[in-house]
Amino acid sequence: RVEARWGERLRTMNLGLQRDGVLYLLSLRLLPVIPFVAVNLLSGLTRVPTGTFFLVSALGMLPATVLYVNAGVQLAQAESLQSLLSAQTLAALALLGVLPLVAARLRKKSV
Repeated sequence: RVEARWGERLRTMNLGLQRDGVLYLLSLRLLPVIPFVAVNLLSGLTRVPTGTFFLVSALGMLPATVLYVNAGVQLAQAESLQSLLSAQTLAALALLGVLPLVAARLRKKSV
């Protein structure tokens, strides 16, 4: 039904995804520009195989998941305002900020 209504636009998008789909999906997972739920819904309109979608999504979300868990652990262990400014806590939060920049730089190099 969706293809019948938006066929031409989806055809163009599907051709791009066939050519560079894994890279685009990986970029969307590493760069939190578009909410994951929107990526999931839009990917359902494409012809990206489910197995590819799952593997690339898992791989792309893993670094951020590790960094979020690490930052949460560091913040949970903070007992005072001074401990919030510890090197470990600041490093965990800095890594969260640097991840999208690293992903964007890697994407530029691969294109």
